[in-house]
Amino acid sequence: MLFPPNILSAYLLVCQQALHETDGVVSAVRIVDFFQAKIQPDVPIERQALFVFLVGGIRLQHSAVGEHRWRIDLVRPDGKITQGDETLGACTQHGSGAPPGINFVLSLGVIPKQMGNHCFILYFDGEEVARAPFTILALAPSA
Repeated sequence: MLFPPNILSAYLLVCQQALHETDGVVSAVRIVDFFQAKIQPDVPIERQALFVFLVGGIRLQHSAVGEHRWRIDLVRPDGKITQGDETLGACTQHGSGAPPGINFVLSLGVIPKQMGNHCFILYFDGEEVARAPFTILALAPSA
């Protein structure tokens, strides 16, 4: 993926757990690309969310210090897009000479309305900069 000129790097990971340390360091735990959903027929699907963590980061050219907008969308197997809320945040330096940027950890509930391949897409200042595909599979009923 080619980045816009002011972006050095960007990443987005789906995992089962994540830590955001007080010093700004982010740790992804159990990076996954598929989840098994055990759908309960007597419970509304909206109450059966699969909880996932997204860990991401963006590094910028030194000239790009300041406020920027970013958001994460979810693309379902049928192509429908759930647009995330746009966030305005400051990209700061994390030490002398280090490139400015942001790190983030988000905890999200994904409603397993559809089985199959899904994708989170990270947008920064309106440009797509990273994707994190994952699959939701139906867990076979117990015998």
